[in-house]
Amino acid sequence: MKKLLFTFSFMFFIFTYASEIEVVTESYPPYQWRENGIITGPSTEIIQALLKKVGNKYTIKMYPWARSYHLTLSYENMLIYSIRRIKEREKLFKWIGIIRKNSIYFWRLKNRDDIKINSFDDAKNYKIGTLNKDAKSLFLLSNGFIRDKNLVILNDNERIVKLLYANRTDLIVDSSDIKKSAKKLGYDPNLLEKIYPVENYPVDIYAAFSLMTNDIIVNKFRKALEELKNEGEFDRILNKYKQLW
Repeated sequence: MKKLLFTFSFMFFIFTYASEIEVVTESYPPYQWRENGIITGPSTEIIQALLKKVGNKYTIKMYPWARSYHLTLSYENMLIYSIRRIKEREKLFKWIGIIRKNSIYFWRLKNRDDIKINSFDDAKNYKIGTLNKDAKSLFLLSNGFIRDKNLVILNDNERIVKLLYANRTDLIVDSSDIKKSAKKLGYDPNLLEKIYPVENYPVDIYAAFSLMTNDIIVNKFRKALEELKNEGEFDRILNKYKQLW
C-alpha cells in the first residue's frame, strides 16, 4: 500500500511539474511590452512569479493578439495573459484569476470638439480604433457596432494609438492606462481625454489556460495566484510599476 501511494505521489509530481507551460501574450503597455528584447511589465512579472511558485518549466512569447488567442484555443498547456473575461469567452478557457482591475472609457484627442458622446450609441457615429480578437472589439461588435463602418479593427495596439493621433480614427476604447501607452510611444498623453464610460463592460484583466489543459495544473495555478496575493507579492509587483498607472 505504501509503495502504491509513493508511486501515485511520484506520478502526480512528475505530471504537475514536468509539464512545460507555453505562455503567450501581446505587446500591450503598460501591462506588458518588449524592452531590449526582453518581455517585461507588471503583468509579465506577476505571471513569472506565479510560474516560479508552481515550479513548471515555461517559455513566454509575444505575438499579435489574434495569434496568441488562436494558439491558446488550439493547444494544451497554453497560458494567456492579459485577457478579459467576457461572455463569449467564458467556456473557451480555464480561468486562473484576476491580475489587474480597470475601468474602460471612450477616449478622444482634446482638440476634437466635434466628437460628442452623451450615450453609448452616440459612439456609433464615429470611427473607433480597436484590436482584432480583443475583448473590446468583440464587445462592441456584439452591441451593434460594425466592422469597417464605425470599427477600425487592427492587429496591434501601437497602430491604434498612432491612427488616433493622426486623426485617422476618432476614438479609442481603453482604460486610463492608454495615457501611459501613448507616452511610451512618444506621444503627448495630455492630449487625450476620456469622454464617456463603456457601461456593462467586463474590465478586469485575467490570466487563463487553454481548455485542453488538465485541471490539476489549472487548480495549482489558481491556488498559487491566491497565495501571491495573500503573501503581498502581487501588490509588491504592482507597486513597483505604480508610476505607470
